[in-house]
Amino acid sequence: MNLRAIKHNPFTNINFILGFYLFISTSASIHKFLTHKLANYMTFSTSFWNMFRGINPYYQVLEYKYSPAFCLLMGPMAVLPDWLGAIIWNGINTLILYIGITKLKVENSKKVFILWFIIFEYLTSIQNLQSNVLVTGLILLAFSFFENKKTFWASLVVVLLFFIKIFGAGIGLIFLFYPKKTRFILYSVLWTLVLVFVPLIVVPWDFFLTLYKSWWSVMSTDFSASMGVSLMTIFNMLVNIPKIYIQVAGLVFLLTPIIIELIRSSKPGEFLKSGKFSNYTYRLLFVSSILIWMIIFNHKAESPTYIIAVTGVAIWYVLLNSDRCIRSLDKIFMILVFVFTTLSPTELFPKIIFRFVDYNIVKALPCILVWIKIQYDLYFRKTIIQD
Repeated sequence: MNLRAIKHNPFTNINFILGFYLFISTSASIHKFLTHKLANYMTFSTSFWNMFRGINPYYQVLEYKYSPAFCLLMGPMAVLPDWLGAIIWNGINTLILYIGITKLKVENSKKVFILWFIIFEYLTSIQNLQSNVLVTGLILLAFSFFENKKTFWASLVVVLLFFIKIFGAGIGLIFLFYPKKTRFILYSVLWTLVLVFVPLIVVPWDFFLTLYKSWWSVMSTDFSASMGVSLMTIFNMLVNIPKIYIQVAGLVFLLTPIIIELIRSSKPGEFLKSGKFSNYTYRLLFVSSILIWMIIFNHKAESPTYIIAVTGVAIWYVLLNSDRCIRSLDKIFMILVFVFTTLSPTELFPKIIFRFVDYNIVKALPCILVWIKIQYDLYFRKTIIQD
């Protein structure tokens, strides 16, 4: 996977790639409509109409597990014909992902590499008409807003991520890297209040309270009942460890680079100005770690959510400048991710493998290996953008 070779590839025009992504998005939406497989999108649109009509969307045949605020935000698409609403929904997902990647402060050749590397994972996700592509883009946008000192917008995106998929708000951890921390917290409280109460535009107070009680009940049940395509499932096959212990250990492992830098710094309050985190690439590498961590430790992870983790893998790969031996290992990891994580849900992957190895292991393990490697890089390696 030679990044330099990309420069001579005819498909390196960033606008062409956007057009190709939108073509895939539109085609997938129309195909799902024609084959009557809009179930996920119909969950969103039907839940909006249920809420609007005073029917609790959390106890319908189509299981709705998003927040009441997200339910309302789907309204502008729900009022459209299903085929058009699905096209616009997938189009928004695609545009936000594209903007999030192109806002990264890396060379265009590396943005091109990321976009092409994740294409199959993107297709898997966009065909399901879920919100994972949107979440990936919003996470990267939040990072860019933080980097550009746009605290107001960074807080909005982080809170919005919480109300779309709770784990997405994990990107808010990076507020520790930046100034105006108090302002970020206050803005986040403001946006939280706005999004909590926005359903009151269309529902009365009593029903509003019922909605949030139902959402809490559904989310609590989900946690107790699920393992996901994740590290917890793999552990559960080997030894019975409560998943909360695994998730807490994963969080500690994720935050260890910050803890190490705090210990090393003679002035803990200024370690972000003079330590490793003062480097943009190091901060972006930590973001790639968060992207993968969100999925491999997620009790609700499924195949379409891996667009988030695989984007983190692609970002990691374009950032590191390593010696030949280490770089060869990086390439092996990338090949494993592409073949076993990205292609495993497609017809290109030999299904006979699943007779011998569980699908959850096939899908999750390569990303787990990369995450461990990223944590090693964060702990011990001097990371700079490649030449």
